[in-house]
Amino acid sequence: MLKKHDVNNDGVLCWEEIKAVFNELGALFPWFRANRGLHYADANKDGVIDEDEKKDLVNYIYNLGYKVK
Repeated sequence: MLKKHDVNNDGVLCWEEIKAVFNELGALFPWFRANRGLHYADANKDGVIDEDEKKDLVNYIYNLGYKVK
């Protein structure tokens, strides 16, 4: 699911792409979840989620109770 939302195929997820993930998951406020997910998973604080950080974003999504297919 995360790869699908990497619309520019640069290998990282920016805030807009993370927001689209939460929108597809049915979040009431996808912009808020994107902010929190970025804060939670962006270990190097460069403003994007890279390959090494994607597992942390997935953990954040699962901890919120979302089910990713």
